[in-house]
Amino acid sequence: MKNNYPLISIIVPVYNVSKFIERCTQSIINQTYKQIECIFIDDCTQDDSISIIQLITNNYNGPIKFKFITHQQNRGLSAARNTGILASNGDYLFFLDSDDEISNNCIETLVKNIIIDEKTEMALGDVKVLGRDDGFKLLFLDEGYYEDPTLDKYIHGLYYTPAWNKLFLKSFIISNKLFFQEGLIHEDFLWSFQVACHLKYFYVSKEVTYYYYRRDNSLDTEQNDVKHLTNYSLASYYMYEYAHKYSQIWENTEIYRYLFYNRYSFAIKAFNTNNIQLFNKCYNLIRKAPEWGCLKMKRRGFSGRLARLSLHRLLPPFLGKKLYLYYCQNNIY
Repeated sequence: MKNNYPLISIIVPVYNVSKFIERCTQSIINQTYKQIECIFIDDCTQDDSISIIQLITNNYNGPIKFKFITHQQNRGLSAARNTGILASNGDYLFFLDSDDEISNNCIETLVKNIIIDEKTEMALGDVKVLGRDDGFKLLFLDEGYYEDPTLDKYIHGLYYTPAWNKLFLKSFIISNKLFFQEGLIHEDFLWSFQVACHLKYFYVSKEVTYYYYRRDNSLDTEQNDVKHLTNYSLASYYMYEYAHKYSQIWENTEIYRYLFYNRYSFAIKAFNTNNIQLFNKCYNLIRKAPEWGCLKMKRRGFSGRLARLSLHRLLPPFLGKKLYLYYCQNNIY
């Protein structure tokens, strides 16, 4: 790498986080690595979060550059991150949620391994979960570099889904058009799968570089089955469509098995809510998505009973839904 101190763009969407934004901002200022620009995206926050950030950054006298961008209307986390990507000048991108914080040496820890090997498209560190589920483990890989195939590491849950605490080569993100799907809750579920489809070389540090706060009133703990299952089902549909674009991904049995079980599990959860409208929404997305046929699934090692589930596509929608409902009722795997 020609520049031994590449510029890092930290992207922080801001919306109603006045209780937490000070610790987040201070953790950026405290970075031991100083070649940083930090982009705060005001997604029409309704509290004084931006004023708090400005008060802190106005009193900062150091090399880190701060940039503020304001959305004219609330557009959500995905849009805010996309705005940050397009506005960034860095060689690498780092996503930080505004109610979390990073360790003082977070960026230095991740970037030093990218400097060592310029093939690295992503570097990620370990995460400490605080609050609800305190101590929950999210990273199951040993320290070191990982080469293609890397998608199998993702689909087997060996590293975490969220976009945060991962340092990405910006050219990797831009060249593969890896922008977040706007208007989708749980956008990381889709986006991280898309990233993993293209990732060829990445580094894992076992040092804790991110502090993730689990709050009872945060998005990921809302008890709204309809909204969350609908969005997970929608994300799963987009994942099928995305995989279908690339033959080497679509024809991989383990990847298809991952997609299939994700989608099926959401349908079962929808059925278990006893909300027929929710199940209908999930099934309609299943019906639209591309799918392997029964014989192909069986040849690729799926059980005969489960492979027959794909027969729903050969039936009229009403009968196909009945078949799918029967499988969900009986938890057939």
